[in-house]
Amino acid sequence: MVNSPSSHTTGSSGITEKKERRRWFRRNRSNNSQNQSSSNKLKEPHCTLILIRHGESEWNALNQFTGWYDCELSPNGVSESKLAGQTLKSSGYKPTIAYTSMLKRSINTLNHILSEMDLQWIPTTKAWQFNERHYGGLTGLNKAKTMEKYGEEKVMEWRRSWDKPPPTVSSDSEYHPSNDARYSNLTFPTDFTETLKTTLDRVWPYYEHYVVPQLRQGKTVIVSAHGNSLRALVKQLDDIDESVVPNLNIPTGIPLIYEFDVNMNVIQSDKAMSPLRGRYLGNPEEINAKIDGVSHAVGNNKLAFQDYFVIPTGAENFKEAMRMGTEIYHTFGKILKKHLVEDGLLSGNEGDSRIGCELIVEAIEKAGYEGKCSIGLDVTETSSESKGKNHDLYDLDFKYDGNTISGKALSELQESLATDCSTVTMEEDLFEVDDWENWSEFGKKTNPIIKSFNP
Repeated sequence: MVNSPSSHTTGSSGITEKKERRRWFRRNRSNNSQNQSSSNKLKEPHCTLILIRHGESEWNALNQFTGWYDCELSPNGVSESKLAGQTLKSSGYKPTIAYTSMLKRSINTLNHILSEMDLQWIPTTKAWQFNERHYGGLTGLNKAKTMEKYGEEKVMEWRRSWDKPPPTVSSDSEYHPSNDARYSNLTFPTDFTETLKTTLDRVWPYYEHYVVPQLRQGKTVIVSAHGNSLRALVKQLDDIDESVVPNLNIPTGIPLIYEFDVNMNVIQSDKAMSPLRGRYLGNPEEINAKIDGVSHAVGNNKLAFQDYFVIPTGAENFKEAMRMGTEIYHTFGKILKKHLVEDGLLSGNEGDSRIGCELIVEAIEKAGYEGKCSIGLDVTETSSESKGKNHDLYDLDFKYDGNTISGKALSELQESLATDCSTVTMEEDLFEVDDWENWSEFGKKTNPIIKSFNP
């Protein structure tokens, strides 16, 4: 509590009393100014942390459990990495120090980013602590086939629980880290596997010991890592409950920006997607589509179309678009879980190609955004398995053993989705590139319903 000078000063003249009062007011104006300045500084960014999950890898594209297997980036992953560098540069970010894992998909992602930013010269540290979670005996297996063998519930428990480990890998396996020269200075159990919890046990101590001191100095740090090592990191940064973080989808190749005050507290971004306090850098529609793409890769999706994404066409600004996308995403998750568990939908039955869109429409309505969102489709996988002479048959269930339909029927399916489910964009090839007849007829019937088209 601040005490003012007494209104009566013993032995002082009226002039002295006035001088004392003036000194008191000057002194407290200065204190208030300093306090206000300190408060403002706490709200100002002192340092920046850039997190990025490596671009799509070859095994991501093949839908295989990767873990510590050292696969290359896919061509798409290279493009994602370069675009991330361009986005960071155009947004004015300039990393001063970099960290990455011991795996080349993460290392090369960082290299592409720094090359695009002309920053290959900044200090870079490779640390095994930032490696992906080790999937033990699941390494190298196809996710979808593993679900068929063990059941969805068991595989999802292995993949997305906090502390329940998948089967171990023995020391005689090529996937055991003791057989990899880069870990020759480390000791591992004979039978090895990891959970998200044990991944956190190695990620967070390293971050606190090596990365935090750099941030305290006011530096901009970039960390190129993996889905689970980044989940572990943001769990601590954002204080995310252990029941929530396993289901947090972090998209490949999208920079995630965290800013800290002088006391190393995370500054909440007004563009953050809950439960994160940092923000993704980029177009919100593309970010939401990529997050959905990560969820799609779980392996139990037997739908013919590759990706479904929500387009918040009624949003007035970036912040509102991100909020709408996030709320619809979480609503959709609850709806999807109900259908998967209770109804057994999305299992490759003939009508399933409509179900994906219909469930998203339901999520949009239940989230309160009816009429404010449209749906986009990535149908690239449909055309890659055309059957029959002159493309007269298309296999909608080519991922498994399914049925075929005619090009005309495929066109009619898409027309109905555009009409019933507000699909307004279609990426990649619906038909084979030289299937001119179906392309022509489809274009005539859907224009201008399909507003964006990329054949």
